[in-house]
Amino acid sequence: VTVSVSLNPALRQGHRITLYMDGQPIGDMPPGATTLVITQVVRGTHQIKAAVTNVAGEVLAESKPTTFFYKQTAVRR
Repeated sequence: VTVSVSLNPALRQGHRITLYMDGQPIGDMPPGATTLVITQVVRGTHQIKAAVTNVAGEVLAESKPTTFFYKQTAVRR
């Protein structure tokens, strides 16, 4: 699953974007990155959100959760 984040204004020095899926942190985006590919997603309904945090880990801003549905394709022989 590819996640893209758009920010206005841009991140300040020392700030980072942390992604959360189903309420659990799944990691920080690399510095300067606004897109991240999430692997190992199980099928079903999920919520994802992004938060901007400072060096101390305090949340400065966060997005509203976005719901997505992940379906795995099955091939019958």
